[in-house]
Amino acid sequence: QQLAGSLVDMLLAHGTLLTPVRGKESNRLEEVESGMIHSAENVYTEYPDPKRDEWETKIRPALNKVPLSRLVKMSRKSRRMLIDARAGRSRPHRKNQETLTAIIRKISE
Repeated sequence: QQLAGSLVDMLLAHGTLLTPVRGKESNRLEEVESGMIHSAENVYTEYPDPKRDEWETKIRPALNKVPLSRLVKMSRKSRRMLIDARAGRSRPHRKNQETLTAIIRKISE
């Protein structure tokens, strides 16, 4: 019961999902609670929320502020891919994300 409360507190404090690691490390949870292990980072693994990454929080909203015709011209990507990426219906391949991110940074300068 005590452990569940502290996990909820960590989740709220960090805004990310923290879960105990399975295996040998999970046996060390009691040591963290008792203070024998000072850093919970050695016991917990962080799983980042993909909805809070840079693409979703900064790049995609910025893409929506740039006219579609300008994005097509600058990126040389298909209009349909850009429409879907801007709407969040699909996520471009890594290389295309890098291209679009560079365009947004160039426009922002």
